[in-house]
Amino acid sequence: MIANDLEISKLMTADIFTLNESDTVDIAEEVMGWRTIRHIPIVDDDQRLVGLLTHRDILKCSISMIAGISKETQRKLNHVIKIKEVMNTEPRSIPQNTLVRDAAKILVENKFGCLPIVDGEKLVGIVTEADFVKAFIKD
Repeated sequence: MIANDLEISKLMTADIFTLNESDTVDIAEEVMGWRTIRHIPIVDDDQRLVGLLTHRDILKCSISMIAGISKETQRKLNHVIKIKEVMNTEPRSIPQNTLVRDAAKILVENKFGCLPIVDGEKLVGIVTEADFVKAFIKD
């Protein structure tokens, strides 16, 4: 079993890919596909967490399925939509010394797929549902 008194910093992924709120949705889609991820923390130039973009956020702004437009047209639209227009601007984050059990409780109770990990305001990692599963499998 995963030790409940373990700090989340021992479970989190520290090698994370981030984007800026001025980047476009098409870049986020490419990154998600390339890195096989569903969550991208959005940071400012000082690596402070300013938002969170999820695969679900991108799907919400996609109109191709509803409007019957082509994938190429949707790509062109996503090339001009800024991340700041579709991201969660108030993501829940936790400090790196949060206990694993407390982080898990936050994920479950709020039905979150991830939690950004911060040191003050600076992003230092992310923990996802998949990280908990991987840790469970290792044990």
